[in-house]
Amino acid sequence: MVHDKTRLSGLVMPPQHIGRIFSQWQKKAEDIPWAMALGVTPAAILASGIAVPEEVSEADYVGAMSGVPLEVVKCETNDLCVPANSEIVMEGTMSISEKGPERPFGEIHGYTFIEPPKEMPLFTVKAVTYRNDAILPISVPADETHTLAGAFVGAVIRQRLQEAGLLVKEVFTPYETQTPWAVVQIDGKQLRAMKTNPKELCNRIGDTIFSDKAGMFEHHILVVSDDIDIYNFKDVMWAYATRFRPGVDDFYFHNTLGFPLVPYQSQGEGPAEVATKIVSNCLLPVEYTSGPNWEVGDFEHGFPEHIKQKVLANWSKLGF
Repeated sequence: MVHDKTRLSGLVMPPQHIGRIFSQWQKKAEDIPWAMALGVTPAAILASGIAVPEEVSEADYVGAMSGVPLEVVKCETNDLCVPANSEIVMEGTMSISEKGPERPFGEIHGYTFIEPPKEMPLFTVKAVTYRNDAILPISVPADETHTLAGAFVGAVIRQRLQEAGLLVKEVFTPYETQTPWAVVQIDGKQLRAMKTNPKELCNRIGDTIFSDKAGMFEHHILVVSDDIDIYNFKDVMWAYATRFRPGVDDFYFHNTLGFPLVPYQSQGEGPAEVATKIVSNCLLPVEYTSGPNWEVGDFEHGFPEHIKQKVLANWSKLGF
């Protein structure tokens, strides 16, 4: 947010790299060298949304995704490096002591709350560099951050769960939920071989996700079997509505790191950074033991192939 002629205010959250760096420089009692690149490559935008571990450079991910190293140039007023093909670069310092109002701002969840702004660190702009006929990317609330960050958060969570020895096939954050939900797909056959139960499985999943940086964004985890297409929101909601039993299949995790931008965190009761999160078991008891004891009762699964083909061949003639 523009504060005055030479300064901006910006969001600084502790779990993110910028929040950690801010704390480190506070201990040094020095203002922080800073730069912001506007108009970067799609790979750089994608990498910026990955919940990479601390001490890992997003620039390395840009090179991995694009197949070539990210070309960078040194800033004019500090020793930071920025993408060489940036449209516009603003650089200067971030204050460890001076703050200014930040907000209102339309966030990914679709709300622009008109409220007293919060005080956030001030960024002093000491230089602006740009390409000839530079293009400034803009957006309007709500933006599409969840389609970028959400997909990569799901990939990171899947990796963490697999590293923990959990039999996870896929993880996805449904676009319809704007990131706070994640769907975890379990290998059904291997689940039955584990001889486990909902409480043990969901607690392991929750402990793994909510202790990781990527888990900050997720507040509700749905655990489904591999008969559910987790990329089809209708399929996910069918499993949630019919296989999850409230009071039996919900497992809570208290005092976890919350995502402050979620409206029920920032606008609800209690601190925005502390959350109670939930893992919902969307598998019926038989899926842990002998396997599904049902056939799906829809057109695709409920009729012989020749009947389906006959109906489809005459669909238009029947007036549909």
